[in-house]
Amino acid sequence: MQKAAFKFIGEHDFRNFCKMDAANVSNYKRYITDFNISACDQRSNHDELWSMNIRGSAFLWHQVRCMAAVLFFVGQGLESPCVVDSLLDITKTPRKPQYTMAPELPLILRSCLFDGVSFMCSSDASQALIEHLKDEHHQYMLQAAIFDEALTCLSIPGTYI
Repeated sequence: MQKAAFKFIGEHDFRNFCKMDAANVSNYKRYITDFNISACDQRSNHDELWSMNIRGSAFLWHQVRCMAAVLFFVGQGLESPCVVDSLLDITKTPRKPQYTMAPELPLILRSCLFDGVSFMCSSDASQALIEHLKDEHHQYMLQAAIFDEALTCLSIPGTYI
């Protein structure tokens, strides 16, 4: 997947990696400066949590979800990393193939940087956000514990349904 992710770096025409918005977009070229995939220290049963960190000058509508979907195909062995080259070459692949986008749930927009502009956040707003996220985390952990207990009650010892 990382080998395929590196192929996105640079300026490319990403029309095969977005939802078409021909009414509002005429230039599908975007510049990706960095794309790294790394393991996180979190697991759920046999599932691992991984992080895709993407930096670029701008993104098209659903571009990241489409890029992630293709990388998931590569990771599952359903495509080779070369598929990225083929999809970025609009003379070779002039129309976007039909594939399902990656789900939006795990995606997080961490930051936006603009030349000559700096954003400031008050300490009160920052603290309120931290408290909100801690509360949400606590609620989800509590829900997970409840579901885990329910599965324990319903399952044969040592297995999940």
